[in-house]
Amino acid sequence: MKTSKEKVLSFLQAQIKDSKESTQSNFQNVVRLMHQPYLNEGIGKGSIFETESSLFVVGVKLPALKYEGKNIIGLTTDSPFYRFFKDKKDGDEVKFGNDIEHIKII
Repeated sequence: MKTSKEKVLSFLQAQIKDSKESTQSNFQNVVRLMHQPYLNEGIGKGSIFETESSLFVVGVKLPALKYEGKNIIGLTTDSPFYRFFKDKKDGDEVKFGNDIEHIKII
């Protein structure tokens, strides 16, 4: 039985492979992420996590995708948006304006 992370990554792998917007580099990054364990050291490259509104994959650029009703966002570590999540742990909160999002690492 696949874990949640494996299900998300299998979905991404299939979508990226068929996407006109994708590059071979993105495809290879997703394959690499499938084999990288989560070490519970906080969000960093290779992390997959979700909030109430979105699902994030750190380390890859992705085309616009949805998975189980949530937007999937590819978040590179040099993205300004990444600083909101860097080193956060499962259960931590992130505030965006008036919204508070809770982090669930997959």
